[in-house]
Amino acid sequence: MMLLMRSPWSRKLHTELLKTLVARKARAVVFDVLMDQPWPEPQVDRQLAETMKGWNRVVLASSRQITLLPGNAVQATLLHPVDPLAAAA
Repeated sequence: MMLLMRSPWSRKLHTELLKTLVARKARAVVFDVLMDQPWPEPQVDRQLAETMKGWNRVVLASSRQITLLPGNAVQATLLHPVDPLAAAA
């Protein structure tokens, strides 16, 4: 059975998950979720960034967007996480 998400998982939950993993002595945490748009509540991104900075073993996903241009040329654009998350990871 495949579960489809209709909306993004709250970054508040990412913060709580990270705190739990740090408390349980995880060696590193990799979020394979693209966080390329700011969260509607800016303080949520700031809290997640502060939690990441305090631990310094977090990897955030990036992605690429492929665009087909005239003449069969291909353009790839790298999508990075938003600040302050990118700066903290």
